[in-house]
Amino acid sequence: MMSFTGSSGRIATRIGVTVAGLAMALGVAVGLDAAPAQAKTIHASLSIGRSPEVTGKYRVTMNVWIPMNEYDSHGYYNNGARMEAHFEGDDGSFHPLLVVFPRGSGFDPVKTWVAGDPGYTAESDGIHLRFTFLAPGSELDEDPADWLRNQYVDDVYFSVWFIDGDDGASGARSNVVHQHFCCKR
Repeated sequence: MMSFTGSSGRIATRIGVTVAGLAMALGVAVGLDAAPAQAKTIHASLSIGRSPEVTGKYRVTMNVWIPMNEYDSHGYYNNGARMEAHFEGDDGSFHPLLVVFPRGSGFDPVKTWVAGDPGYTAESDGIHLRFTFLAPGSELDEDPADWLRNQYVDDVYFSVWFIDGDDGASGARSNVVHQHFCCKR
């Protein structure tokens, strides 16, 4: 076992401490910029308005933003990162899954976006999802009228998951839209 004594030992110890300190500082600086997907902040917003073009349908707009630098956003996007979303009704402890995403002649409860899909982009300020579609009022009507024809306010939101190429995931919930949704008006 080698032992350092005298001035050369103190110099070797100082060099070792300095190198270790630099390595830790570099690791912290690099680590902050290269946070995994589960550490990312997600901003999600929802707006729903009546469609003037199609009776009984509502224009649903989803906006999702995951802030990060351009290098990271393109790195995640080009290496398999995806977003998945679904809509729910907000009824206290019960949150029914709503089947609102258009698919062929029917609708799906969950939608996934991957690189190249419309509205899903990597930009200089992060990854974005900007998606607008028409949903039937009958599907958004998560609190339908009761047998006395009492109308209840529907409370609708979406949950979104950002899943990186290594299947690390982080999620967020949008704002809740409170509105009466119905079939044909």
